[in-house]
Amino acid sequence: MVNCTRKILILIPLILIALLTTRCLEEDKSVPSFADWSGNDTRSIPYRVRSSQYEKVNLIYNPSFEVGKIYSIDSANTSFQIKGWKKLGDHVMWIDAFSDSTIKPDEVFHGHYAVKIVREVSDETESQGDAIISDFIRVIPGNYELKYHVRLENIQSNQVRRGAKIFDAIDVRLLYYDRNKLLIEGKSINPLTGSFIDNSLKGYNFANYWSIDKLGWAKVNGRTCHFPYSEGDIPDNARFVKIYIGLKGTGTMWIDLVNFRYSRWNFTPLEKVETLFDTMYSRIDLLTPTPQKVVPLRPLLYFNIQHDTILPPLILIPQKPTIQTSSGASILKAKLDKVFCNSLGDSCDIITSVVTNISTKDIVSGRLIFSLGQNNLYNNHKYKVPVKEISNHPQGYCIIPDSINRNLVFLIGTEAIGDYYAAVTASQLLDDSSFVYNQAVVVDYPDYLKRSFLLPGWDNMEQIEKNIRSIEELSFYKLNFAYLDHATDNTSENWFQLQPGYSEGLSAIGQYSRSAGTFEFGQIINPYIHLSGSVSLDSIEENLRNVWYHSNPASMNQLVDMFSTGIQAGISSLLLGTQDNLPFIDNNDQSFVLYHRKDRERYLNLQTAHAYLINQLYQFRNRYNENIEIEFIPPWYNNESIDMSRGRAEFYFSDLLQLIPYETSILWSGGSATSLSLDETDITRFREYIGRNPVLLDNSMNARTRTGRWGGYTEYYPGKAIMCNLFEPFDVNFPDEFHLMNGQRNLFINYPASSELAKIKYATMADYAWNTGAYDPDQALWKILVSKFGPETGKELLIFNEAYFNLYSICMILEQTGVNNRLISQGEETIIAMDLHLNSIDDRLDENPMLVRELREIRDILVARFKLNQDKYPLEEHDTLE
Repeated sequence: MVNCTRKILILIPLILIALLTTRCLEEDKSVPSFADWSGNDTRSIPYRVRSSQYEKVNLIYNPSFEVGKIYSIDSANTSFQIKGWKKLGDHVMWIDAFSDSTIKPDEVFHGHYAVKIVREVSDETESQGDAIISDFIRVIPGNYELKYHVRLENIQSNQVRRGAKIFDAIDVRLLYYDRNKLLIEGKSINPLTGSFIDNSLKGYNFANYWSIDKLGWAKVNGRTCHFPYSEGDIPDNARFVKIYIGLKGTGTMWIDLVNFRYSRWNFTPLEKVETLFDTMYSRIDLLTPTPQKVVPLRPLLYFNIQHDTILPPLILIPQKPTIQTSSGASILKAKLDKVFCNSLGDSCDIITSVVTNISTKDIVSGRLIFSLGQNNLYNNHKYKVPVKEISNHPQGYCIIPDSINRNLVFLIGTEAIGDYYAAVTASQLLDDSSFVYNQAVVVDYPDYLKRSFLLPGWDNMEQIEKNIRSIEELSFYKLNFAYLDHATDNTSENWFQLQPGYSEGLSAIGQYSRSAGTFEFGQIINPYIHLSGSVSLDSIEENLRNVWYHSNPASMNQLVDMFSTGIQAGISSLLLGTQDNLPFIDNNDQSFVLYHRKDRERYLNLQTAHAYLINQLYQFRNRYNENIEIEFIPPWYNNESIDMSRGRAEFYFSDLLQLIPYETSILWSGGSATSLSLDETDITRFREYIGRNPVLLDNSMNARTRTGRWGGYTEYYPGKAIMCNLFEPFDVNFPDEFHLMNGQRNLFINYPASSELAKIKYATMADYAWNTGAYDPDQALWKILVSKFGPETGKELLIFNEAYFNLYSICMILEQTGVNNRLISQGEETIIAMDLHLNSIDDRLDENPMLVRELREIRDILVARFKLNQDKYPLEEHDTLE
């Protein structure tokens, strides 16, 4: 796995102190006390209350400043009042792009109005600039999302004389008030440091810009801190909030369309999905990935056991089909044959035929015919197939039945892989247990062109075969690129030695790639992986320094030999990783340096050494295949690491970019090593460093269930662990059309596709990557569970998950707080419930024993953990569960 490693933090209740009295000193009797409600224990708040708050979508009145009035101050001056908002300062304008000809249309993002702040001068001594502030917004405890649209020009800090970054020159705050509307403190714990941070500051996205010359309209996610901090939590005793958006530095700032809402992260996975349980899903509804355009038609009955007047289906392919078209035909044939065998049982002797010619008699006979690819029949009916709609979309395809003979269905792609994708979609439109083809017109193409997944390293042929099975399954969801990790737990310390199994595995995967034609693959090599994590330079033993270093010709030969093995196997890219293992100096774990004396003597710094290494790889590549892409993960591969590098990263990128080819793809994990929320400010800043669109290296797949220093809810937030999901759908808060901001439109998920649980998660990621605009994580997960296991088993899986993380939460609380006999009783009852549902799942999943095995393994580990706590705090006989 591309290693992005980063302990236990005892949860400390928030200490909230009233700062000052502003108004409304008498207690507001209309505001409920919520005495026992806590955002850190979502189930302490009744579900109906949470659901009602979530359904409000936007808690802000007049979010786009469309309602207000202008009034006269005197004969020469006017002012304005925006309903639901107040202006602070003399440089705030309410602009109208509809009626005011001096206002350009692009100065307003939504509707007719926006707020504009222009500051030509700012004082170092001022604590508040110019701003707008909302009226009081009533809230309940929990987690909230703040989003707003801004446009910026010529932004400088008011501390620019001191060489400061923007910091709070763009001043965005969420102000918290108690039930008496008294301002309260917003400090909360940073789980990584154990120290308090100011949770009211929400402009962290801009804080580390040096300046902003120009930023077009961008939707910004209000942010206080990066993962694993639980962004969006408000103090439990907050009953009202105000939103403050302003400019303390100099420049021009436009503000529009502000959204503040109760988030999805106030609900357990079961609560998120159970509203879908009673929904009836057709085969069209369950299509994964979701097509861009689909029009349902009347279903077609293509065979009847009692009346065999209609002949079995045919699949028509070109005389000389491409590999991808043939693979698509195989997918369709396998599905049709399975339906016949399931229906006819052991007596099944009807096999679908794949042919290169058919007659008019076949067409008018009523038998189901799939015309796949550019065959002779298609060439005679081109005018009937809307290929123009997909002609500008790589990997696109369309499915359309003939207007006269409904039994004739054209499946055609813009390129060969499109034929395969059309066949995959058509196979999903076939019922599993009846002779029904769910007719639809489909016009489809992907948003991300390179939809990538990670395959773990291997030590033996069994693991290689497992990886190939994973590729086959994920290709069905239209994932099309596999990154192959080299090192395993057994080989990381001597990665440079070619293991026999490694070459065999590359060769086997390459052979499968060529025979299927449905995916490409790349090789991952990190020459520093033997160092096993970033440590202080002084602590590295001499023998480890000598394992591999840049100025050693033998080291370069070792790397080239590894690359050569990949070239021979047929790789499409080499991903060179340099992250997470380099040593640091100056007591700063982001001040990375070369670790060998000879390297420092020859190259002076990291960027020169890395540029030489990259260029050497290009030279070697050019001798064999110039189409192989060179990709690179730099030591500083996210914004937070750059910010903590004390300037080293800025110098590194400034030098490196002048020394390596522009075509080199550079990978980036977002605002931090694990990014659950990204916006245009994040990617814009990194783009400025690297001079191109980065490729997203996504580490979010298991973020909330991860443990260790860089763990999530299951490490730091016991009350929130119940919101975790073993089947977690892909769920990152991306900006609209984020795929267009990614290098090569590539999305690489850095999570090994080595388990049944991982494949479920990857299926939801495939749904996002193909059609970002239609993606909903909860619906994606539910339709995957329904399509793979059926609705009843899907319910059982989610109920099991609920019990599992309830027990997990109990274990965390016991370990942090000690004796709690009531929790011991709850844990015992939870185990009984968990096992009841797991046994039910086992009875239902005869065809997927691996998933049951995985669930039993994680269940056993958690129950053993609970038993340890139970032994420490035995339940006394007189204690009962209330």
